[in-house]
Amino acid sequence: MSATHLSISVHKSKSTSANQQHHTERFDNKHKHTNESIDPTKSELNINLRPDLQGTYNQRFNKIMDEHYTGRRKKDGTPWLASGKNASIKLLQISVNIGEVDDDGKPITKMSDDELVKLYKDDIYPMLEEEYGRENIVGAAIHLDESKPHLHLDVVPLTEDGRLSAKEIVGGKGKMHQNQSKWLKQMQEKRPDLNFVRKKDGVNGLELDKLKELTAIAEEKGEEKALNVLMSMHKQEQKKLDAEWARIKTADKALDVKAKEVAEQEQKNDATRDELNATVGPLKKLSDKLVKKTRDVDKRERELNERESGLNAEVSRRVNERTRERTRALDAREGEIEERANKLADERTRERMQALDVREGTIEERANKLADERTRERMRALDVREGAIEERANKLADERTRERTRALDTREGEIEEKLSAFGKVKESVINAFKSLPKMQNTLLEYIKRAREEKERKEREEKATQIAEYTDNETENVVSALEKEDFESADQHVENLEKVKTVTDEIDETEFELPADAIDVSQFYIPNQPQQTL
Repeated sequence: MSATHLSISVHKSKSTSANQQHHTERFDNKHKHTNESIDPTKSELNINLRPDLQGTYNQRFNKIMDEHYTGRRKKDGTPWLASGKNASIKLLQISVNIGEVDDDGKPITKMSDDELVKLYKDDIYPMLEEEYGRENIVGAAIHLDESKPHLHLDVVPLTEDGRLSAKEIVGGKGKMHQNQSKWLKQMQEKRPDLNFVRKKDGVNGLELDKLKELTAIAEEKGEEKALNVLMSMHKQEQKKLDAEWARIKTADKALDVKAKEVAEQEQKNDATRDELNATVGPLKKLSDKLVKKTRDVDKRERELNERESGLNAEVSRRVNERTRERTRALDAREGEIEERANKLADERTRERMQALDVREGTIEERANKLADERTRERMRALDVREGAIEERANKLADERTRERTRALDTREGEIEEKLSAFGKVKESVINAFKSLPKMQNTLLEYIKRAREEKERKEREEKATQIAEYTDNETENVVSALEKEDFESADQHVENLEKVKTVTDEIDETEFELPADAIDVSQFYIPNQPQQTL
């Protein structure tokens, strides 16, 4: 009965380099490879089992560590990892191969490439994903650009409690033996149609016809002759193995040299990164605060400008509206008074005429005389009343107009007074905030170019004090402007000018390091353009 061999090997790596990623995730023909067995024209046929993963291996590693690592961390929050000779193992590179042999141990091919791919994809990969954790995988692919399909899996060795420990995940030979047995058992349960067995150590057995030939030679000419034939065959096989081994050793030497170079470069990068993180971390937070405050001030300037324009427009609108309302009211009142007077005169006249018509003729003359007199009196009274009403109305209109004029004059004076005060403090506020980026850059250079660690800490403390004072005075300026307390705002601006004087007094001639010693572009925040009030 034929057998199926499942070979799962694990290689430990101290880096997450681009070469490692290119070796696993080669889905085009753009990369060159030292392995001559790779056919670049078939690389696009390789299957990516984790297309959801984005970015470089290093970025994926950092993301996993940020989310799941529970071990020691540096002051900036990044994981603390050993470097140098005892550098931490960052990656487990797992290779899986499937082989088939007949009853004599001779390699055969029963499964097609498509069947092998399905076996890797549907059975083996899910088993390994459960073993090492889907969240810890940085890359997984099935390669079809070599002699036969095989699986590659790259995993960050994180324990269940969030520690980075390749030793605990992989273990020694005993644990690997147990894992191999466990995986064979699981695969046999998943695929009972395949006879999964452990691959035996040593050279595969001789072909059956060769065994028959040696048996015949031993029976006819003795065991010594058969032994000579066997030795000759062994020498031929040994030459082939020696040649293959020499090729493997040459390739391993090249890989070792490359791995050493990559490890050394990674160590240098880690050391540089740690130094920069220790220096840039606090300054980056300070820069973010300064930029935020600058943006808040710009926003407040825009709001004040909009408010000023709105006040002017509102004052003009309200003056015109109130004037039109008062004019309409006076016109309506005048019309009402005139209509009422005419109506009253008409009514009283009609009443009087009716009374006179009722009187007897004997008193007609008297009545007429009396009526004339009364009419004249009434007319005079009406004239007097009308004059009084008109005088009162005019007086009331003049009084209301004067009151409104005085209120408008008072409001206009208040607005002009505030605008005058605001204009006085405006330029000093803008100049003060324009100096903040230069103060920031000076403090950054001041800390960055410290000769010793002690001096650097002292400079960091001094810079932190200056930054905290600058932050407080900036908030005070914004608060005073919101309250329209221009006198207080002017005082806080003077305090900011004093801070600028302190930073200007820093002697830049004592900076001994060259300007390109540290790439300051990594943590510089570009100056924000200042907007006018």
